[in-house]
Amino acid sequence: MKPILSATTLTGNGYGRLADAIECVVSHEINGEYELKMTYPITGTIFDKLSNECVIWADSDNFTKMQGFRIYRITRPLNGIVTV
Repeated sequence: MKPILSATTLTGNGYGRLADAIECVVSHEINGEYELKMTYPITGTIFDKLSNECVIWADSDNFTKMQGFRIYRITRPLNGIVTV
């Protein structure tokens, strides 16, 4: 899965694809909320665009394509990697 980062709504490719993402996992509860957890290197091509309130667009399962996930937390870099 290659998630896409955008400011608010998805128009075109937004800021770009997060192709450098080390891991990107979407989890959800039955009849509940979806949550995305991603690890990304600080040397990634669009690391400087990652910020709170941006939206990451990713496929959440085989049936739901391009679900939007608002960023609410970015950890401090640990060994050059952040968790979003």
